[in-house]
Amino acid sequence: MVVSVKRGLATFSLGLLCLSASVTRALSQPPAPSWAAWVPNGWKVIKVARGNLTGSPVAAAIVIEEKSRRNIRKNDAMGSAQLNLNPRTLLLLAKTPDGYREITRSARFLPSEDSAESPCLSDPLMEGGNVEFSGGNLVITLEDFMSCGGWDVTNTRYRFRLEGRRLRLIGKDVVVTSRATLEETITSQNYLTRRAQITTGLTAAEGQKSKPKIEQKLLPVSKPQYIDTMKSDEHD
Repeated sequence: MVVSVKRGLATFSLGLLCLSASVTRALSQPPAPSWAAWVPNGWKVIKVARGNLTGSPVAAAIVIEEKSRRNIRKNDAMGSAQLNLNPRTLLLLAKTPDGYREITRSARFLPSEDSAESPCLSDPLMEGGNVEFSGGNLVITLEDFMSCGGWDVTNTRYRFRLEGRRLRLIGKDVVVTSRATLEETITSQNYLTRRAQITTGLTAAEGQKSKPKIEQKLLPVSKPQYIDTMKSDEHD
């Protein structure tokens, strides 16, 4: 009986120690920031990415979307019965001792969930796309996937570098895959070096070997492009 009581007390003490450790870890972790101050009335947050950005070691990218019924339209063509055409805005924030502050924003770059011109187009950002920090840059991936009326799937990866308080487009990678043949074409453009590489003859088919053809070319001189003044489909 004495052994049972001691064993029970030991188990109870161990449980208290584990609970105390869990509470200590929870208290030591910084609370998740509230993004409410950055969301206007009638809008909502749909995506948040946090990471490191050259020029701002701790940063956050927030995608907000308007939630107005006026931007929900009936679709009588192929695709969804209703189209969500509510606009989206990208906010780039930097962490400071007093909290986050806005660096820049873009109200034109990100496409809406649906497209009136292409009602079969899946959500370019939330379905196959992403917003992330990589190598000190902000990287945005958009996917062009048609549930009807098209065989190609296009993934475009944009790389932006912080310059002052603006995000400059420094690179773009485009991968086009045919769902019919699984053939791929990859185009990579570096706007800083003005170098482009086009790779054709690739195949995504399992077990199939391909002999890709690689072409190098020099891009023409062009003015810098910044995310706050451009749309995702308006670029060289």
